[in-house]
Formats: sequence, structure tokens, C-alpha cells
Amino acid sequence: MTFDYFLDTMKIVVFFQAQQTKAGLEKHLAERRAAIKEKNEELYQKLILKCANWEQLTGSLIQANLYQALEVPKQVFEKSLNTYLMDPAKRSIYEDEMQKLRDSIRTRKLQELTVE
Repeated sequence: MTFDYFLDTMKIVVFFQAQQTKAGLEKHLAERRAAIKEKNEELYQKLILKCANWEQLTGSLIQANLYQALEVPKQVFEKSLNTYLMDPAKRSIYEDEMQKLRDSIRTRKLQELTVE
């Protein structure tokens, strides 16, 4: 897989992951804030882990379905992933492109955090 193809397909994964997880992330956010309000640190930490695992699983499923539909063998994807993300120059490009994409699809306004 060429680097450009890898990058373009990973952008598709990130885009659809954001679309699929948007509502769930809002729900998880409300649950975490409730735990903080109750001063329940243990529950808060569990909710963070649960949310991160759910979001990662969603991305993995989207990724697997996309590459299956494109008929890219798992071994080819994994080799490309390891090759490109181990190359510092390509990893930098990859991370910059993914961050630009995430910033462009962010619908929630950034706000300064307060103690509350």
C-alpha cells in the first residue's frame, strides 16, 4: 500500500469514527461529569477507560470493514501501518493530517475549563 493510499484510507476511518461516536461521547461526557460532581474518582476513572475502549473498538471495526471492502489483506495493512508509522517523517505527516481532520470535524466549541 502506498503512503498516500494509507493516509487517505485512514482519514476515512477517522472521519467515520467521529461520526459514529459523536452521540456516545456526549453521553460518556455527561456520565463522567456526574461522577466528578459526586466526587467519585474511582467511577470517573472507570468511565474514562470504558469510553476510550469503546471509541477504539469503534475505530477498529470501521477500519476492518473498510479494508475488507477495499480487499486489502490484513497483513498488507499491518505492514503498511508499521512501516509508515515507524518512519519519523511519514509519522509526522500522518499525525499532522489526522489532527487537521479532527479539528475540521470538531463540532463542539473549545472552552476554558473551570473548577466546576
